[in-house]
Amino acid sequence: KSVSVTYKSILLQLDLPETLVSDSLKSLAIRSENTNGEFVATPLDVKIYKLKAEQRLIRPRYWDRPDQFVMSKSEYIKLFPNDEYDNETDQNTWPREKLFFEKKETLEAGKKLQLNKLEKLPAGIYQVEILTKDKNGEEVKLVKNVALTNPLEKQLTTTDYLWKEG
Repeated sequence: KSVSVTYKSILLQLDLPETLVSDSLKSLAIRSENTNGEFVATPLDVKIYKLKAEQRLIRPRYWDRPDQFVMSKSEYIKLFPNDEYDNETDQNTWPREKLFFEKKETLEAGKKLQLNKLEKLPAGIYQVEILTKDKNGEEVKLVKNVALTNPLEKQLTTTDYLWKEG
């Protein structure tokens, strides 16, 4: 028998694709389990934020991110408008624009969290944040990003060099 050892007694899992059509986001398949993989009923705080995406078209960096910057960001962008200055392509560093959904609910085995009050979301990058506390009072947090698309809108989700429909 194998035994898992960790500082947290609860692990959170979220089954959510990276890209989804905006009107398809009606529920979240969340699972909370102990270190042995057994389901644990736990109160959750679920929030969905829209992220403020980078508006510049940025090509991939050929080197590692620098630890010191010689130029200011505005000067660098003026000279190199399509190059990454800091971490602009990392969605986890993008600021949160607006809170679209919040729900507190206790998770039950085999049931999905219904997003009843969630209206049709505009296309964009969204961040799903799930918070709970384990039996020791330690905060357990899961953050996952999803790109919501809308084929009827004439606007792209993010700026990208290559885009395909469908």
